[in-house]
Amino acid sequence: LERGRPLESLALLDRAGHLYPEYLMTEAGKALAAWAGQARGETSRPEDEAEPPPTAKAVDQARKMILAEVFENAVHFRNAGLVLSAVGDEAAAQGRFEKAAALFEQGLGPSHPWTALAQNDLGISLARQGKRAEAQTAFKKAIASWQQSLGPGHPSLVRGLQNLAWVRNTKGRVP
Repeated sequence: LERGRPLESLALLDRAGHLYPEYLMTEAGKALAAWAGQARGETSRPEDEAEPPPTAKAVDQARKMILAEVFENAVHFRNAGLVLSAVGDEAAAQGRFEKAAALFEQGLGPSHPWTALAQNDLGISLARQGKRAEAQTAFKKAIASWQQSLGPGHPSLVRGLQNLAWVRNTKGRVP
């Protein structure tokens, strides 16, 4: 699919086809599937009738589908963390926030506001468990992300700074 990265490209196609089987029914999806089958040696077509490599548009569509799936999963984990935190299960919430932050970072990058938001949620959960050093690390990551993506003075950045100050000036336990 992508020049010099065929194995990664085949993995991308497999994931897109698994997540969205209906994609393989589109023209772009059919072209990707035919090319992948040929690349794996699953076709009996003669070399002169080989499928051409898929277009950049087809590869881009597969990437977008995977990104949408990663984002949806990250939001799910964050929401689960919020619910668990609301009922007082901070240890379980922490795990959900960690997973959400990792998925947001994977899909959107380390400097995206959603990644920062998940880091901030993680910091709050850690602070509520009395894990002050870990909470400070999470808040610092959130602050750095917000500062880079949103700029100085943004309300989210201010919130992150307040949370960092709060965990530094308390014993870490909050209501």
